[in-house]
Amino acid sequence: MRNLMRDSIQAIRGMRFVGTNGDAVLTLGSIGTEKTMKVLLGCAAVENAGSWPTKKQLKAWGTTSRA
Repeated sequence: MRNLMRDSIQAIRGMRFVGTNGDAVLTLGSIGTEKTMKVLLGCAAVENAGSWPTKKQLKAWGTTSRA
């Protein structure tokens, strides 16, 4: 997760042509952001409910965030 975010920042800094590199670079950042969000929400769920969210809940968070 941390590597995705680090690599995304490096890719953005090194990007020369948004038209040809933009999709791949922004996808990398998007994946890192979503994974970070799920870990943070999962940690909050453990603190509040005492257990890690189910796979179904994690998937629902991913689709909800895209709405």
